[in-house]
Amino acid sequence: MTGRYSGLCVLLTLFWLSGQSLPVRAEKIYNPVPLILNKEINDTLTDKDIPTGEGGLLGIIP
Repeated sequence: MTGRYSGLCVLLTLFWLSGQSLPVRAEKIYNPVPLILNKEINDTLTDKDIPTGEGGLLGIIP
């Protein structure tokens, strides 16, 4: 009987601990220009606007 209750206590403790996770902050990689109705957007793309892993905009700008 003792083994059954200790196993249950271990499972309940693990279940409780799994719900006690620490908050994770996501890295902000995209900061779009706000869109305002009837206002023209005047902005330029750089090689850092769209990270592709190739070091450039969609791999076409060196």
